[in-house]
Amino acid sequence: MRFLQRWGIVVLLLSTFVVYIFESDKKYNYEVYEVKAGYGYRILKDRKIYIQQDFIPTLDSFRPFKNEDQATEAAQLIVRKLEGGKIPALSADEVSNILEE
Repeated sequence: MRFLQRWGIVVLLLSTFVVYIFESDKKYNYEVYEVKAGYGYRILKDRKIYIQQDFIPTLDSFRPFKNEDQATEAAQLIVRKLEGGKIPALSADEVSNILEE
């Protein structure tokens, strides 16, 4: 009987650990905010700033997003990448697609 209790505790602890690992990766959120002449975004992890982007990445100039929708789309893409375990960077093509819409 004690053998089963010990294995039950081990399984419970292991399950808790696995859930914690998967859930801890999904605590990203974003905020879009106004900057001079446009918009930027912040990526938050556990309510702390993880990335702050005041201008459009991959461009040669330091230009903010023209509108809130563009900044939101970029932030959402970054969150999806982070949650998928990918590098949180936008490619030139991704930025181009965001700016065209």
